Amino acid sequence: MARPTVLIADDDAVSMYLLRHCLTTAGFDVLCAHDGREALRLMGQDNPALVILDVMMPVMDGLELLRHAKANPDLAAIPVMIVTSREQDSDILEALKLGAAGYLVKPFMPTELLAQVARIIVEQRRAA
Repeated sequence: MARPTVLIADDDAVSMYLLRHCLTTAGFDVLCAHDGREALRLMGQDNPALVILDVMMPVMDGLELLRHAKANPDLAAIPVMIVTSREQDSDILEALKLGAAGYLVKPFMPTELLAQVARIIVEQRRAA
């Protein structure tokens, strides 16, 4: 079975490195984007098993990207997980209402990240 591909969209180099390291060590292939527009393009091009988004990014923020992805029939089925430092209940509720499959606040434990990623990918495979 092919290794699942996860697309990470985050403009912070340290966060990107930590997410990539955690996911590749766990056996995932990883694609990286530094803003929402680049991530949206990669979603359409590479059809990842999961997209992990930061909320605060240049060009197109994570929530705007989530709105565009869920409105596009070709991208709507790709699950999106938010990983951000924004921890207000209103931020979490907005992301979930827009269709996020998960939400994790930075800083996070790698085990917590991997547990959410595994859950979302398993649920996606069951739905397919």
